[in-house]
Amino acid sequence: MLCVDELPFLTADVPGVGGRIKVRPEDFVVDEVPLYAASGQGTHVYFQIEKVGIPTMRAVQEIGRALNVRVHEIGYAGLKDADAVTRQMLSVEHVDPARIERLNASLQPRIKVLSVSRHGNKLRLGHLAGNRFTIKLRDADPGRVGDVDAALAELVRRGVPNYFGPQRFGFRGDTWRIGLAVMRDDYEDAVGWMLGKPGPKDSFRPHQWPFRYIPPIQHHRFR
Repeated sequence: MLCVDELPFLTADVPGVGGRIKVRPEDFVVDEVPLYAASGQGTHVYFQIEKVGIPTMRAVQEIGRALNVRVHEIGYAGLKDADAVTRQMLSVEHVDPARIERLNASLQPRIKVLSVSRHGNKLRLGHLAGNRFTIKLRDADPGRVGDVDAALAELVRRGVPNYFGPQRFGFRGDTWRIGLAVMRDDYEDAVGWMLGKPGPKDSFRPHQWPFRYIPPIQHHRFR
């Protein structure tokens, strides 16, 4: 698999300025840009949350436990960074909005409810216009501000490359092989990769794999 460091830099003409990112969660802030605004009416409750230092699914699980609803009943438009301060919209149906507002008493400081409204449909993956990032660079040379501005200007002009980093391919770096096998209807090969010889990074127990991965494959095969 190609290493991200081997991919070309769009701003190669601008020397790197050094520094560190994500030293603290507040150094990396993500604001989800909604695809549409909640109408204020409907059976689905839309609520914006701010989470700090935890992944989206952990937040969804904690909210589900607090509301006594199943995880799949909570809608979200996308997953946000864990080591960051992120704000995004969630939805849940047939729940009193007052219960959502009271979540702050039990979930803070890691999860905070910022606003509550209603809408007519469940929030689903892809229901967002994008994400807005605010990134703090620590321990950089203040005298290099001009180079930072030049790099940002180039990104504004040409856009940001849509590279997929190693985090997109699983801890073992082989999920692309599993996906390719499923697309070819070669489920024996797919399961073979899942149940393959554990590598030095693997901490799981082999008998756990079938229960974790075969149901999604069956869903794809027989839906």
